[in-house]
Amino acid sequence: MPFEEREYEWVQKPFIEQLEELGYEYCDPKDLEKERESLRSVLLIPRLSDAIKKLNEWLPEKHLDAVLREVIRTIENPAQPSLVACNEVAHWALVKGVNVQLDLGEGLRFYTIKLIDFDNPENNNFLVTDSLPKRSSFKVQGHERSVEPDILIFVNGIPLVVVEAKDPTIVGKDPLEEAQRQLERYQKDAPQLFYPNLFVVATVREQCTYAPVNGEFMFWRDEEKARELGVKSSTSQDVFISCVFPKENLLDFLRSFVAFADEIRGKVKKIARHPQWRAVNNAVKSAWEVRNERKDGKGGTIWHWQGSGKTLTMLWLALKLRREFQNPCIVVLTDR
Repeated sequence: MPFEEREYEWVQKPFIEQLEELGYEYCDPKDLEKERESLRSVLLIPRLSDAIKKLNEWLPEKHLDAVLREVIRTIENPAQPSLVACNEVAHWALVKGVNVQLDLGEGLRFYTIKLIDFDNPENNNFLVTDSLPKRSSFKVQGHERSVEPDILIFVNGIPLVVVEAKDPTIVGKDPLEEAQRQLERYQKDAPQLFYPNLFVVATVREQCTYAPVNGEFMFWRDEEKARELGVKSSTSQDVFISCVFPKENLLDFLRSFVAFADEIRGKVKKIARHPQWRAVNNAVKSAWEVRNERKDGKGGTIWHWQGSGKTLTMLWLALKLRREFQNPCIVVLTDR
């Protein structure tokens, strides 16, 4: 069997099949060509337009085209000096909505256009497509070269996740590192694909890593949570998908587990590791139980070690608590 077919049969196909089991729609990349404005465009315009109409019922039909143009401009052309800065603009557009100026009979005013329904995951369109060996592919034209990612995951026509799979039996090279390098090259060759990106995934199935744009790759090691979800396979890829890619979890990751920071090397994007993800979600769950069931005031303690990302855990926990408990009082104590 040629290595391209091994890659598809052993890694790419199981990834897609697991997403389909979670309720994602699969679409052949050939069928998506008509939904894009050009090979440089990364948005599936009809799906994005449908989501805008569905999630913003107050918007008059006559304003839809102007609003759609502004949303496309915000996501595909953020006009920032770096990829991460562009990603930040697009991220907040996805999470908070896009502000557009409209005259709805009361003069020009700004209105917020909602792009994703975070409270009702099933109210969104989840789609996965791929590039098939010696067949059709989802090609994105860059400045000089085009890229053809193995798997792309869209929500409401917006590409959130890019996946690169490799044949684990490649000889003479580390297949996982090859997948990671290829994703890094994609970000340079066709940066517009990564403006709205949540994270990228490099996988050989037994080993699976993920990273924010221009960030370091990390393993997701949460076999315990996967077992809780009833996943029998212990491969890194299957565990990662079972934890992060259920529709509710993916949208929650987008809204609750992303941060941007200005550092000496420039703007950087930070996303949760699995201990941070579990700690925050378990703490919120415990807070609900204390408030509504036990009512003993004992929420529990999170133990972290040096360098494990305690500050970000506290940040993401505070953000979720504010949203879940209607802006409660949060006390932060620090020793420095």
